[in-house]
Amino acid sequence: MLAPKSEIETKTDCVFYWLDNAGTDKSVTSRTLKVQDADAYNALESYLPVNWKIGAEGTTVVDKNNAEINIE
Repeated sequence: MLAPKSEIETKTDCVFYWLDNAGTDKSVTSRTLKVQDADAYNALESYLPVNWKIGAEGTTVVDKNNAEINIE
């Protein structure tokens, strides 16, 4: 999802339902979410299912340049 923060903030409900059951099969050992940048992730975070958030086991969040995003 390479939408900027401003677009994410206006279309939030669809994100949760889009990812709700994604990456939940027992055979899945890793998942990667690609976002525009850290600001976009911050706008999106509260709408993400728990298993797609930074810090969830097996989850990596990267920016548009594939650099890992770590929010503290």
